Amino acid sequence: MQDFTGRFEALVTLARSATGDEAALLALAAAAAGAVRGAPAVLEAGFELGAAAAEEGMLKRRLLARSVDRVVVAEGAPAAELLALARALAADAGALPSTAAVAVGLVEVVRPGSGLPAAAPAREPSEGIQLLGEQELLPRRARPRTGLGREMEALARAVEAAARRRQWLEALHAAQALVRLEHRFPEVERRTFVLEVRRVLVRPILEGIIELALRIPEEQDRAAEVLRWLGAPGADVMVDHLKGLEQAAPGRFLHDALVAMPSAVPLLVPLLDGDSPVAARQAALLLGRLRSPAALPGLVRLAAHSDPRPRLAALDALAGFSERQAAEALHRALGHAHAETRARAAAALGRRGPPAAMPLLAVLEREGDPAARRALLAAVAGTDAPQVGEALAALVLRRRTILHRDAWPDAERLSAVAALGEVRTEAARQALERIAREGEGEVAAAARRAAAGERGAGSGRGGERGSRSPFPGPRSPSTATSSPAQTHPRARRGCG
Repeated sequence: MQDFTGRFEALVTLARSATGDEAALLALAAAAAGAVRGAPAVLEAGFELGAAAAEEGMLKRRLLARSVDRVVVAEGAPAAELLALARALAADAGALPSTAAVAVGLVEVVRPGSGLPAAAPAREPSEGIQLLGEQELLPRRARPRTGLGREMEALARAVEAAARRRQWLEALHAAQALVRLEHRFPEVERRTFVLEVRRVLVRPILEGIIELALRIPEEQDRAAEVLRWLGAPGADVMVDHLKGLEQAAPGRFLHDALVAMPSAVPLLVPLLDGDSPVAARQAALLLGRLRSPAALPGLVRLAAHSDPRPRLAALDALAGFSERQAAEALHRALGHAHAETRARAAAALGRRGPPAAMPLLAVLEREGDPAARRALLAAVAGTDAPQVGEALAALVLRRRTILHRDAWPDAERLSAVAALGEVRTEAARQALERIAREGEGEVAAAARRAAAGERGAGSGRGGERGSRSPFPGPRSPSTATSSPAQTHPRARRGCG
């Protein structure tokens, strides 16, 4: 059974990807059919409340998205029928084929407030292919008589009506009110409620809501609440939207929403090896925050990509992994021909602490690019390893002689002092104090100002260093409220 499940999941995954070719699909379908021996293979979606089922893999998510309760595959089922079902599950809409050998059962729809379903009469097995989804096989029950059921119906109609008129603000407000009804339903009816809401909040509506939130930052918290509530369907739409964003900043609220959804990891990992550098960069930024071990091999490969955009994002992401494989990839990047790549790798290694100090110091001594040298110096100081302060001071104070022709000019010394002033570690303090004592002229004066905590010491850039990731981690309280996008709209007006 497990062998069949794995092979069929691989078939659905390949059918959903843009690179699936017919020969590979047929081979996987034949392998899956051959794995059913003896007893029939049974696939169950597991429509539980919560995200546990959605986090199990691609196959579970596709069954959930298409409202499939279970699939029963008999021994000897034709590979062509398995392939037809895999293609239908990979699609976001359309009919689902069901045959005697590959029987598909949809989730029975029960209207909230109408009680538990009565036992349905057994149906005669169909011959040939029966298309589920082209017609409503389960009759819609009468509109619920409870006030709560009528409220749900009214909100669902409001969402759909607003979407037809492309009034996405109205649709979003109604959608938020709709999902917030969940806790008011009895436990026994919540499963049905979740399914019903997922049928209302279909992909085109979710895409309209995302576009609205990108235009109106005040609505981003509301949109994120709805998308997170939906689970796997919401994650799928958010990831697809992010794949086309050149810049990370506009989609910040999507990143923040997806970071709280581990079920997004299987959607993101394949993008690391895809054909789109833009999608790979977005995936790397997110996976660096999620820190899933499943992403590590892809991030290591991406760190050697020919395009600097995904390569730099991968280096930022690898900074959060403690595994040796990540450290080795970062050390290799220190020898890259691209100066910004070396700088970003240095910053990532510096965050690993004292063990990275000596290798970084060795690279710093031979680095020729001023910007990369500054990043390396800050990274070494950031490790706060013993004796690093003295070593950094010696590099800054080194004078040009016959033996040391590579001594830094005053402009670069001042830049180094400014970089040390931005790193609040004991090693940086020791280096600044020694430079202040033994240095000369403006370099010594800049070191004294930096050691005293004065901003703007030296001639380097102040503030945040350019080697930082666009999304370095949780925001401090002071920055979390600095943008309207991060302030819940209810703080300024009602939810509507």
